[in-house]
Amino acid sequence: NISDWNGSALAVGTGKEGFYGKQVSDLNISTTYYYRNRTAVAKNLLDIAPSSLKLWLDASDYTGGSSWPDKSGNSNHATKSGSPYIQTDAQNGLSVMRYTADNQYHSFNRMTDIRTVFWVLKRTGTDTEHRFLLGDHPTYPFHSNGQTMYHSTYANTNVKNGTTRLNGTGVTGTSTTFPSSMSVISLKTSGNVTANSFSKDRTYSQRVWKGDLGELIIFNSALSDTEIATIEGYLAYKWGLQSSLPSGHAYKSDFPSFSSWSDVQSFTTETSITAPVLGAQSVANLDTTSADLEVVLSDNGNDATSITFFYGDNDGGTTPASWDSNLTFSNASEATIRKSVTGLTSGQTYYFRTLAKNSSSQNNGEDWANSSTAFTTITSSVREETEAVRYSDLEGWWKMDGNLDDSSGNNRHGDGIFFKPTSIDGLKLWLDASYLTSAGATWNDKSGNGNH
Repeated sequence: NISDWNGSALAVGTGKEGFYGKQVSDLNISTTYYYRNRTAVAKNLLDIAPSSLKLWLDASDYTGGSSWPDKSGNSNHATKSGSPYIQTDAQNGLSVMRYTADNQYHSFNRMTDIRTVFWVLKRTGTDTEHRFLLGDHPTYPFHSNGQTMYHSTYANTNVKNGTTRLNGTGVTGTSTTFPSSMSVISLKTSGNVTANSFSKDRTYSQRVWKGDLGELIIFNSALSDTEIATIEGYLAYKWGLQSSLPSGHAYKSDFPSFSSWSDVQSFTTETSITAPVLGAQSVANLDTTSADLEVVLSDNGNDATSITFFYGDNDGGTTPASWDSNLTFSNASEATIRKSVTGLTSGQTYYFRTLAKNSSSQNNGEDWANSSTAFTTITSSVREETEAVRYSDLEGWWKMDGNLDDSSGNNRHGDGIFFKPTSIDGLKLWLDASYLTSAGATWNDKSGNGNH
């Protein structure tokens, strides 16, 4: 029970199997705490429906066709008449079956012992044609009265005297109009009634549904109030209608679900909190306009620690206001902490210094890095992007950045050897096989003395 845990609970997240975690703060020093994890998995209709389920038409995963599959397992598939069609992304991202009157309906095997029914639907238009929640031939137990759900004279007594709920709230069907927006309707009849379609009245081609049907569920038993509320909750959350449920509804604040609890775990917080300790600073991934600033957090002082990187083109020392910019890394662990900075200027020298801070009273919970670190962004490797040279006089440009490639565009690339024997006095002979392409009769002397 969540209330037994000092009312403390953290939502970790939703998803598939995997690792989930959450950081907690504001704990007391040297205190043992206990925790337990709970997972909740949403229930499907087949998880909550009793065995009396006889028909389940669900438009949310139906792609269309002449036969609408019955998901109850009873093979009471519904046959299309006319041209009702699937409208995708119509409600909460789900598809609905759309009827535009004109003798459009779905028929199924006639049921004579209907006791509980659920609909997710809406009626469109302001016409006063009689359009029924369920149709039958040759009877008319669900006879409507224009825009009103049930006709006070012609609707079956077991329908009128039953319990009708609109979005979880009880209503009087003989005086309640059909919903014009998607809604959950439930009906528990006071006795058996019959139906064989959604929804055509006998042979009247004009008395058919006009609007959307998301889901139709029929049982041949009178469900309990608890069972009805559970299915209403399932439908409301599935179709994004939970906000329409009344405040006292059992599933107003959460969906029907299975819950599983882990074993109780415990941990004890450290006995003291000290100021954090920073180690060496460094720069990585240096580019023309960006760089990664790094610092080692050697000790977080047994407390949640924030690391702030202060940086700019002037050294601001240990005065935060003297720095141009800053970036903060929260809840840092003892490791190398990195933050990326962008928007820098190519070839510009910058400085940075880090500040670690926690809630310790020691040294105000602060530790500055020993000194500021300077770095210079690299210049462009494309000569046309810099004004540092007069291109007409440029003969070669070797940047010494790991190779001797010529960046001037004149292709005067070095051979990668920084030392040569010719730089030493007294050289008489230099035979270098690395330049040979074949074993000829003469091996040239590279010393310049002609000793081939």
